[in-house]
Amino acid sequence: MGIWGCLRRIGWGCCGALFLLLGLPACGAETVEVAMRDETLLTTDIHLPATGEGPFPTILVRSTYGRNHPQFIEPYLERGYAVVMQDVRGMGDSEGEAYVFRADGWQPGLKDAADTVAWLLAQPWCDGRIGTVGGSALGITQMLMAPVTPEFRANVPEVAATNFYHDIAYQGGVLRKELLENWFPLIEQPAMLDRYKAEPVYNDFWGYYDVASKAPNIETPGLFLGGWYDIFQQGTLD
Repeated sequence: MGIWGCLRRIGWGCCGALFLLLGLPACGAETVEVAMRDETLLTTDIHLPATGEGPFPTILVRSTYGRNHPQFIEPYLERGYAVVMQDVRGMGDSEGEAYVFRADGWQPGLKDAADTVAWLLAQPWCDGRIGTVGGSALGITQMLMAPVTPEFRANVPEVAATNFYHDIAYQGGVLRKELLENWFPLIEQPAMLDRYKAEPVYNDFWGYYDVASKAPNIETPGLFLGGWYDIFQQGTLD
């Protein structure tokens, strides 16, 4: 079954939730430090199928919420995929400045997703076929990597923003106060609220978070999942 057919949700269970809250790797994972172009090290877990000699098609999940997401790991391992879980820059156990999403797209000198894919393609256990999955923030990391990482084969962003200015920060030109005032403290980056407030109109700052403007550069097929009343509904449609 391919990447589209095998996407599904399963219950986390108490153990998975505990590992996520503690920021610990999943059982059986090999944890490595992957160097980005500026030598910042991102903590990354590698899960390989118990059967088969490889190389394997590989599922990549770049996360703002820890590296243990059983709803992705076990179902894909059972189907013969390698699964790679990575803490994004400055979050979890990864090095670097905690500036959420800044290094995940095409900022000058900061292209962590592209660097991670290049690293994956050099691994002997990866057969070159790379797909991505994840929802909300994990979907946003996929969206940001799509215009600058043509080497991967498929992405499945779920309930993800396409244009940060319109979808996350200033819906209809009005600050999304409840969303931002709750989410930034949750990820322990409250200063980001002031950073977003300092840019009340669309400008070059927001251009680095506008995937829709980069659509002509995206060559990878994607399956976009969303809900009618989701906070990023318009981003999914766009």
